[in-house]
Amino acid sequence: MICVAFQTAPAQETPLSRPVFSIGQPSRWQLYLDAMVQNGGASGADALAVAGTEQSLFNPVVGLLAGDAEVYGNAGSGRAEAGARGIVRSPALALGVGLDWNFTRGRGDLLLTYRSAILRGGLLGRGTMLRVDWMPTREQTVAIGLHIPIAQPLAGKTRPRHIDAFLPAAKPQRGTAPLSADIELIVRLVDAAAQVLHAARRELRQTLCGADE
Repeated sequence: MICVAFQTAPAQETPLSRPVFSIGQPSRWQLYLDAMVQNGGASGADALAVAGTEQSLFNPVVGLLAGDAEVYGNAGSGRAEAGARGIVRSPALALGVGLDWNFTRGRGDLLLTYRSAILRGGLLGRGTMLRVDWMPTREQTVAIGLHIPIAQPLAGKTRPRHIDAFLPAAKPQRGTAPLSADIELIVRLVDAAAQVLHAARRELRQTLCGADE
């Protein structure tokens, strides 16, 4: 009966028996959207929307170099404009340089860009970043906004914002002497040992002198 009971008992599920699912490899092309405010020139402030994709040119863990391809559109106080960009970026340095080709104006301009998460896990979480663009040859145009990863479910989740740890408060132990009392006891023991050593050396000297006589 005992054997039957053991055979019919349901197996308990343990954490080790549960299936493990792989998160897989990230996509080579990282999609993103940027919502920005652009200010420069006589047109005043404009709303700027950027859609792009990025691919690492070397090991993405090192973040040495990456290439970006973007399309954008802006509208506001001036006329609506559209264009495309090609950027070479160093994710490790958070800096990039590229060419902005404006379809509406029919001209290209130098683009300098900065993009960084600022905080662990992202500026607003989920891998979001601060982005600042500057085009010195297009009336000193400056744009600032938020970089939002798209179709990247693990963005920002591997770097928790809080990395500090709180240790539990030590409970006082009964019957323990204060630290000052321990130090005083050690000093007394060292003094006693020195006195014993001095007495032993004196006795040894007297013994050797008596043996010579």
